[in-house]
Amino acid sequence: MNYAELAAAIQVFAVDDEPAFLAMIPTFVGDTEKRIFSEADLPAAQLDITVATVVGDPLLTMPGGFLSVDSLSMTVAGAVVYLTPKSTDFLRTAYPVAANGVPRYFAVYDATQLQIVPAPDAIYSTFIEYFGYPPSIVDAGTSWLGDNFGRALLYGALRDAAVFLKEEADIVTMYNNQYTEALSQVKAFGVTRARTDRYRTRG
Repeated sequence: MNYAELAAAIQVFAVDDEPAFLAMIPTFVGDTEKRIFSEADLPAAQLDITVATVVGDPLLTMPGGFLSVDSLSMTVAGAVVYLTPKSTDFLRTAYPVAANGVPRYFAVYDATQLQIVPAPDAIYSTFIEYFGYPPSIVDAGTSWLGDNFGRALLYGALRDAAVFLKEEADIVTMYNNQYTEALSQVKAFGVTRARTDRYRTRG
């Protein structure tokens, strides 16, 4: 199911073509995507990025949609070295004085940045595996969720639409039950079929 099909289905089920409602459909869909990815362990949310460090700069900026880090590694003298995750308090305590060197530890600095210490003394190729929100079907037109679990997207969005339209409680409950059933299938896929040992499957 692509976004055009999804939006059309939402409009048909809701029986509403008012501009204010149509303008909210992307929000209904986007919020549902985030709920699904927050509640189910799915391969589409297992992302990675390669960045180059900047000498003396301890911060690495993550892409939009970043949620949490799985692992961070650097290529040092031709060898792949994994940094140890720590808290920012540990980083400040272990390295109270700014000094450059081969980074050993990392922490989530804020919602968009990671901190590495010591600050890099050279340019290192850095490979970060992380969990985050993949591109939305609203923006991309298609998505892994739309292709595989369009029913969960549809009923989650319809539940939000029913609340927006101030539908009767039984209508909201009906859509919520359908969404919950579809979400259970998504979760089951994440647990039984999609879980991978990312360390073992690296090339």
